[in-house]
Amino acid sequence: MSRSLQRTPGRSALSEAARTGEDTATFSELSDAESRVAALAASGYTNREIAAKLYITISTVEQHLTRVYRKINISQRRDLPASLDFDVAHTA
Repeated sequence: MSRSLQRTPGRSALSEAARTGEDTATFSELSDAESRVAALAASGYTNREIAAKLYITISTVEQHLTRVYRKINISQRRDLPASLDFDVAHTA
C-alpha cells in the first residue's frame, strides 16, 4: 500500500534541516516505535491504518505521534518531514 501526500514547498526550517542533515540529534531521540509510526504518518497512512499495520491500538498511535511532535517541535501531521526514513516496507 503505497501512499503519497503533496508537500507544501518551503514548508518549514524543520524539513530543510532534515533534508540537509542538520539537527539529526532531534530525530535520533525518537524511539524505534515512534520512528515507525511517524514514517507511516508522513507517508500518508491514517492512524487507523498505522494501528492495523503495526498491530497496535489507535490510542498508541496517537500517543507516539504526540511524543514525536514534541520531540521534533512540530504541531501538525503535515509538518512531519518526508525524510523520516524508517523502512516502512518491512514493517509488520
